[in-house]
Amino acid sequence: MGIAFFYVQLMSRVIAWKEPTWFGENEERAMWHLLCRAYDIEYTRLNPQEYPVIGEDEAVVLLDEQGTVDLHDFVHPENAVYIFGRTHQNDMLETIPHQHSVVISYPGNNTMFGITACAIMLDDRKRKLDGSHN
Repeated sequence: MGIAFFYVQLMSRVIAWKEPTWFGENEERAMWHLLCRAYDIEYTRLNPQEYPVIGEDEAVVLLDEQGTVDLHDFVHPENAVYIFGRTHQNDMLETIPHQHSVVISYPGNNTMFGITACAIMLDDRKRKLDGSHN
């Protein structure tokens, strides 16, 4: 009960599925922790079989290569849950009701590490909500 209240107070958070990485488990955990702490965002790492807990008042934002809205045009909800990590390959996502599906446009057609996409998304969120985005 206390944890759910804690999440509501944060106004936004990040959920990232563990995925194969070039880094070790501890290094990957540390990178996510440091990034989210820098933006004062709570984060949760899930095993591929785990299902995320979403609050009724949270707007779910999937960041995916097949997203329907470009990040440049995206308006961030105040109480957002950003979901990262092989979203287009995770069958569970079909059962998660989401309000937004966002793509980051960039040169080339390679996929992006979830942590990189998260850094870009959180910086975009900060700039737009602070009113400093051009």
